[in-house]
Amino acid sequence: MGIKCFLFTLGRSQVQPIALPTLNYSPEAESWLATCHARFVQAKRHALGFSDLSYYFMMLPLIFLHLSQPSRRDDGTNMADFWGLFFGGLAHVVRLVNTHAILGILTLYAVFDFVLKQCMLTMMERTRGIEGLFERTFFANLMFGVASTIMMAIVTLTFQVIYHLLQKHLEKPQKEWAWIFRTHFSHWAMTALSFIVCGPIFFLGLAYSVWLAALKMMTSRTFTYEVAAKPTKEQRLM
Repeated sequence: MGIKCFLFTLGRSQVQPIALPTLNYSPEAESWLATCHARFVQAKRHALGFSDLSYYFMMLPLIFLHLSQPSRRDDGTNMADFWGLFFGGLAHVVRLVNTHAILGILTLYAVFDFVLKQCMLTMMERTRGIEGLFERTFFANLMFGVASTIMMAIVTLTFQVIYHLLQKHLEKPQKEWAWIFRTHFSHWAMTALSFIVCGPIFFLGLAYSVWLAALKMMTSRTFTYEVAAKPTKEQRLM
């Protein structure tokens, strides 16, 4: 709705956040595997926001056509308003691309990079200089690895700061796991380990959701709105 208002007011409409206290739960089901499936269902629903990109680029030519015909302009608008909308909306386009496209592209790049490298090593003769090619391009993979490590450290440390600020308002950990949360280091180590072990699976799931949403955009005109399982009162009391 915010994108619709932005386009139909030629960029004059803006969304202003209002910070209010909220209570929000992550998807949760009866078992651990069911909870993972509930999170996957939620990710697929969130990925349907990919349609925002299609809607945005579909409406721009229609707005251009409307404003290019003087007989249809009865509100004082002109082509200057369109170009103001076009350039003023680039920030929104970048945000939509970062949210709904970059994640799937980066994950697919990592998978294809690994598969292509293994195919080249297996199918091509070593005399063709394949190993030399990999040696010369090793810096690119190293750069991505170092950047990923730095970002992981930033994300996990930021999580520790936020957790410390909101700890009094969060649910208490179960007794058998309480020792992890007693020190910042043990909690950070658990978070970093979870990030390293579960991160690749998590990002593969998100990338799959993004590509699935993109395929649905090309092959279907309707979406199935699936609501992920949320914790019940009985689960809260367990």
